[in-house]
Amino acid sequence: MVCMALASCNTKQSAINDLRNFRNEIAQNGSKYSVSDWIKAKERYDKVSEKLDKHRDKFTYEESRQIGQLKGECIATFGKNVIENIGNKALNAKGEIEGIVDGVKGTFGNKK
Repeated sequence: MVCMALASCNTKQSAINDLRNFRNEIAQNGSKYSVSDWIKAKERYDKVSEKLDKHRDKFTYEESRQIGQLKGECIATFGKNVIENIGNKALNAKGEIEGIVDGVKGTFGNKK
């Protein structure tokens, strides 16, 4: 009975640790992620969430709060990095378009 209780505790704690490790990973490296990396990250998040769901009835109030906070931080990091990624791509596209316009103006401007 004691072994089963310890195994259950370790499993539920490992699920929390997986979420914490995932949060740390995307917080530290998310700004370098490609779209493909974010798709993989979403799949990993889903697997961690499934693992947490299996133990939902075993978590204490404090553990549940901690899980909620970690999930919130993950979601915020997803959003922040996606917005930054889209913003950078838009800025790069704007720069390229401006460069094309300047190139066209320069080419036509030199032919007087």
